[in-house]
Amino acid sequence: KTDKPDQSSGSEKKPQKKRLQISDNIKNTIDMYYSVYDPYSLTGGSIKHVYRWTAENGIEALSKQVKVKYGESLRSFVERLNLLQDDLIRFYTKHDENRLVQGLNQIVRWGLRNGRDALNAGLRDKYGNDLDWERQEDESFSAMFDVTPEF
Repeated sequence: KTDKPDQSSGSEKKPQKKRLQISDNIKNTIDMYYSVYDPYSLTGGSIKHVYRWTAENGIEALSKQVKVKYGESLRSFVERLNLLQDDLIRFYTKHDENRLVQGLNQIVRWGLRNGRDALNAGLRDKYGNDLDWERQEDESFSAMFDVTPEF
């Protein structure tokens, strides 16, 4: 007997269900999120289940799920990640351009996991300045003009 469909009865093989895909950008966001909130999921292969679930249910559904479980939505996390990355780029452009060539992923991940205050403390130890250096310079400059002249 052959595996070909019986053309006289009209029965055919059902087409295989095509596996849904998610973009590399979404995978990278999921990886970064889980590296902060659940790093063990990245080592055991369970992150692939998250990719599949996200492909089937959507990124907004995942965002709602992780907000319930970890307390931060993906949208909020991405905003925080982008802000930190922008601040680090400005900082290292001024203080250590070689760091930009090496990449910032590890520092961003560490900063997201441990907080801006801890990251700033490490930067102050190493560079004598932190991510808020621009604001501090602006404040010290404007403070020079806060003096009321006496006539």
